[in-house]
Amino acid sequence: MAFSEEDRWSVEMRRRVIDYLAVQNVEHGAVGEWPAWDAYPQIGIWAIESKGAPGWVGWWAVAGNGPTDYVTCHGDRTPRTAVRDFGNRWKAAARDMLAGKVPDRVSFGPRESWPEIARPLLDRAETLLQIADDDNEWTWMDED
Repeated sequence: MAFSEEDRWSVEMRRRVIDYLAVQNVEHGAVGEWPAWDAYPQIGIWAIESKGAPGWVGWWAVAGNGPTDYVTCHGDRTPRTAVRDFGNRWKAAARDMLAGKVPDRVSFGPRESWPEIARPLLDRAETLLQIADDDNEWTWMDED
């Protein structure tokens, strides 16, 4: 059985997520085989199982054409919430970087690269927030 380009991309991004979590010393359970949500080939969101509560999503991770990152899963345990969380996190970090301030609890390269990193990061954050707010993007979640 031949894999499609999208399948190969998903496998590569999943590997990127797993490697990133290892570097970040995140102790976790299984990483979703396929993205819980994606906008192929730009970005995908993976569910990361909690090691302490098997069967539950403990984190969400993002990989694609932009930073690889993870956030704690809380409250509303949906990919839509994860997209919003990444958007808010990246927006705050980009604004801090543009102001010359060290971002809170996140790092996006060395300080001297912030002028080149901050604007694209802010653009990606705004796009994620628009996607999170677009009910049409998430109609599949309402299907039984």
